[in-house]
Amino acid sequence: MRDKKLILPLVFLVILGIFIISSRITNSSRLNELIREPKAGDIYILEHDEVYAPIRISEVTHSQLSFYQYYYSFGEAIPDREQILDHEWDHEFVAIYERSEINSMFEEGRIAEIYRD
Repeated sequence: MRDKKLILPLVFLVILGIFIISSRITNSSRLNELIREPKAGDIYILEHDEVYAPIRISEVTHSQLSFYQYYYSFGEAIPDREQILDHEWDHEFVAIYERSEINSMFEEGRIAEIYRD
């Protein structure tokens, strides 16, 4: 009887584990696709020491991506898309990255999230 009581929680934990692994694989695949095919308007969330800084693609060329900086950064957690306000972008300064730099940042885990509207 005792063994039967252990089976249900074990089955639940296995199903939960499969769900978590599946969602991480799906998110990783989605981020890979967005890195390979960037579009103007995409918002990248850069991470450094648990501080998250949004940047928005303003222009995409063959070899470079231009970004607007967000006026604010977020601490301790990746911001939801709804927390990033459209009127809080600095359009006077544009940061330009080579695509290879963006790829390296992504591989190093410095791009925590990407939002596409």
